Amino acid sequence: MYLKKFLLIFLISLAILTAITGCGGDSTVTPPMVVTPTATFIPTVTTTPAPTVLPSNVTELTFSGGQTGGSVSNSNIVAVYNKSDSEYAYTVNTDIAVASMPSTSDEPVYYRGGEKAERLYDRIRKDTERLYKQYGSPSLYKKNAIHSSDIIGEEQQFWVVDANNNDVLVNATLLAMGENCYVYVDNNSIVNTTQAQQIVNEWDGRSFPSVVSHFGDPPDVDGDNHIYILLSPELNDGSETSPGGTYGYFYSRDQYPKSVGNPYSNYKDIIYLNSAFLVSGTSNDVFEFLATLPHEFQHMVHFNYKGSYDNITFNEGCSMIAEMYAGYGLPNGSEFAYNVVKNFEINTKNYSVTEWYSNRTGYGISFLFMCYINDHYGPDKIKQIVSGSSNTGMDNIETVLGVSFATLYKNWVIANQLDSTSGDAAFHYSSIDMAGTFGNKYYNGQSLPGIQSKSLSDASLKPWGVNYMKPDGSGTFTVNGYDLGALLFK
Repeated sequence: MYLKKFLLIFLISLAILTAITGCGGDSTVTPPMVVTPTATFIPTVTTTPAPTVLPSNVTELTFSGGQTGGSVSNSNIVAVYNKSDSEYAYTVNTDIAVASMPSTSDEPVYYRGGEKAERLYDRIRKDTERLYKQYGSPSLYKKNAIHSSDIIGEEQQFWVVDANNNDVLVNATLLAMGENCYVYVDNNSIVNTTQAQQIVNEWDGRSFPSVVSHFGDPPDVDGDNHIYILLSPELNDGSETSPGGTYGYFYSRDQYPKSVGNPYSNYKDIIYLNSAFLVSGTSNDVFEFLATLPHEFQHMVHFNYKGSYDNITFNEGCSMIAEMYAGYGLPNGSEFAYNVVKNFEINTKNYSVTEWYSNRTGYGISFLFMCYINDHYGPDKIKQIVSGSSNTGMDNIETVLGVSFATLYKNWVIANQLDSTSGDAAFHYSSIDMAGTFGNKYYNGQSLPGIQSKSLSDASLKPWGVNYMKPDGSGTFTVNGYDLGALLFK
């Protein structure tokens, strides 16, 4: 009798407990889900051998005494490019009357995340340089003690840079984990377990394997083979409505311990994401949000091998290519990639392959330059540039590719102009088209205009910058200047 009463009480208690624990929604602590990564998307790249001779319709003009020139018609294009590390102005003398050109020189400056995002990235770049010069490589410091894996429901505090560039401390909970990541969510966010699991699936299925296979291994300062991914509304002024600002970032200060005068370090291998884009963004916002994962992860891997010493434009070009490798970027419908490439095409002389201007970002030109290397030398060379060589900058590219930077740059200048025409495949892109919709794959099916030539006139060029000019009639011209190259397209 007593046993029956005990069993009855036990069963009733168990039923009540089950009902209570079933009401917690996403706040319930659940065991980690088993993730089966999807196959990594790798674009088909038809690698064309690097050219050894110029196309028959292109003539390289030789400078003598700081001058070159020739005869042209209005069906020709003249490209003048700067072969120096400084800004340089050249002058043009011509007997051809200069007609007015369409007003296309004032293209909008486009950022993914707006100017606030670019200010944050500028801060991160400067801080990276300072930390590396002052404290050396993070490998000089003892790693955090190796610990057992974090568990679902665990809470930690993290320093985050908010939308106004302030360092703020947030509490976050581990909502999902995968083979290669922990996804922590700010406790002030409404991101749920399903959405956190989406990040896990993207990371383990696309971003992580794609970046590692194409660029190299990430650092490991925290003694844990998982990358931390923190989603927070602080990147959006603390709100998850009307998403704006930076999509996400990697900050090299997290690679150094607090003990080196680095009080806001989380001392983890960590990437930060703006949760507002996931919560209330458009489908396009979510696409760019997910593209931020391989972009910022490439920066983490790049830092692991190059520290603060590599060229910013080359680093950003690798991150733009990382998006493409992972199934995002220009040939997969990215609005961001489309706009920055279009900006370069509209006014090429505003941009530099080797110098980064914070008031006029070079994401488009950096992507195109690395895409040209990818298409003609192969993805293995891109990886070697990042993780297979201890060199940095232009010297590194020359060593890896076995070609002078001046020759590589000249061939790239030619490819930009000839890609939209029939002709020598050695001077075309295979991953993208410079003009058109690339089989309707570009953002909203929109068309890139191709290189927009200017009038045959004086101009100032950024370091390793180029200007494409179209004569307004037939006649002769001379270009005056030093450290320049010039090409005539007929």
